[in-house]
Amino acid sequence: MHRSLFPLLLAASATSAVAAPADDGGPAYIVNGEVESGYPSTMAIGFDAGGFRASTCTASLITPRILLTAAHCSEEYAKQGISIDLIVQFGAAFPGKNVDNADAIKFDDLINHPDYQGITGFGTPENDVSVVILARDVTDVEPVWFNTRPLRDRDLGTKITSVGYGITSAATQSGSGTKRSVKLKISDLDGQFIVANTADSPMDGNVCSGDSGGPQYHVEDDGRLLQWSVHSWADQGCSFTSGSTRTDLFAEWILDRVEEVHGTRDFCEITSKYGDGVCDAYCDTPDIDCEIGGGGGAADTGGAGG
Repeated sequence: MHRSLFPLLLAASATSAVAAPADDGGPAYIVNGEVESGYPSTMAIGFDAGGFRASTCTASLITPRILLTAAHCSEEYAKQGISIDLIVQFGAAFPGKNVDNADAIKFDDLINHPDYQGITGFGTPENDVSVVILARDVTDVEPVWFNTRPLRDRDLGTKITSVGYGITSAATQSGSGTKRSVKLKISDLDGQFIVANTADSPMDGNVCSGDSGGPQYHVEDDGRLLQWSVHSWADQGCSFTSGSTRTDLFAEWILDRVEEVHGTRDFCEITSKYGDGVCDAYCDTPDIDCEIGGGGGAADTGGAGG
């Protein structure tokens, strides 16, 4: 049975941040999630201009200068005549638990996947990934890298965590701007997406409007947090299912953007992991700290600060 799908975007106006309306008037946010003070690498993105700020989507810090998010967060505005240049001019990222109290970080550039296609009919979006280049390095938040390993059927049922800043009420279309998280399980790998059905969620939850572009994190065997996907779409009432674009399928495109900014694709080089006294066995190049008996480390377990 086909369900009406919609991208998880919030549209900003001069006075409020509103969501695409839900068919059933049900909840529209990280459904049955909880307010989150951790996962500092997850940030809201939106607008900060003339004393007005609003979060429209969510993103994740993958290097000190780069956010990973969904292409539809800006492409859907472009279809309405709001240019990408204008989005960059007034765009901002908001770290921390709440947008209202955040120290806004301005955009320097925004690059959407060139083959992005939005939702049409009963279809799903395609190539729904984007990177935001920030105007300055974020030095007080540890970035979280993304998964490049091809996902397989054996990954079905794996526990993941979605984090986002979506709205809290479809009826009033208000309440966005607070970070929330929800535990999910992978129900299916369908095309470009990790599909998470609400019925399979340990918390009977899911993602919704304003969570677009946010991360689905997985805790690796070594305890390190890794981003596996980017929130992309949900059913109209955010009651049954959602799809998040897999990073493994777009790893080369993302890494090309990383190299353009940092001159390397090596996360450990970008984040100064080599020779820092901690053994980081996951690095592209063997970490000298592992040879001299340094202890292992995790990039972002989600429990500290935000």
